[in-house]
Amino acid sequence: MVYRKQMVVVAALSLMVICLVESNAVFAENGTGTTGGGAVHKESVEAACDFIGICTTTPEVNLHIFSHDEVSSSIRLEGNSKLDGSYREYTTITRDNSSLRFFDDDKGEVVTMKENGNVGIGKPNPEYKLDVDGTTRTKIIRITGGSDLSEQFDIGRPHNLKEYIKNGEFKITPGMVACIDTKNPGKLLVSHKAYDRTVAGIISGAGGVRPGMLMGQTGTTADGEFPVALTGRVYCKADAMVAPIQPGDLLTTSDTPGHVMKVGDHDRAQGAIIGKAMSSLDKGKGLVLVLVSLQ
Repeated sequence: MVYRKQMVVVAALSLMVICLVESNAVFAENGTGTTGGGAVHKESVEAACDFIGICTTTPEVNLHIFSHDEVSSSIRLEGNSKLDGSYREYTTITRDNSSLRFFDDDKGEVVTMKENGNVGIGKPNPEYKLDVDGTTRTKIIRITGGSDLSEQFDIGRPHNLKEYIKNGEFKITPGMVACIDTKNPGKLLVSHKAYDRTVAGIISGAGGVRPGMLMGQTGTTADGEFPVALTGRVYCKADAMVAPIQPGDLLTTSDTPGHVMKVGDHDRAQGAIIGKAMSSLDKGKGLVLVLVSLQ
């Protein structure tokens, strides 16, 4: 419906230009300003095609519409949807400061273009470059700003925090491994023990690699503060104190909070594998690029 009405806008404006050019008309200004006034350059047909003014005698672009209202101005395209004229429908395009708003007579504001470049479809105040309230259909989505598929979760500290770190000094940061919080449905905890079969994913954003797709449902248990990578490539905190990590190694949770380690006991690792290493860590602690694949 939005695209159809945009085409109507284009067609109507084109028809207006054609009519003015063919008549080579000059409109006189009136006192009320309700019907407006304007001018078409009379030197030649070509000049008339180039510059048409409505409420201005000095058009500077192909179609120049002037309004004395500093805040807003609008264009309305109206027509009868029935032959007997018993029902009318229209589309209104309004300039609100530097924003451009498209209104449908039945649905209200349907498309918004904000002064900061954000575009909303069904969203009068878009918060993103494209903010859509509804279903979007496309053949291919190419994502260039991130490399993992994440869901949003609330994540808590480990239950046995006091056993290995002073209370109050622990921060949840990108790259940490998270496990299912068995006491709070829908929530996660930072991992804190080796070969944990409740492992769920890795907090995305470490090493400068961000989520490519972020899912969640606002106002439900399927929402939260942290993006947790469930698949894809993501940097993860790793502990190589037990064994060096090499590309291709299977990774599982370690006793170091939020860290992975190389799988050494494959029987214990059943159901506790977070993915495969794509980079190495010879010793100590650091970041390892992980291909997330829960097993």
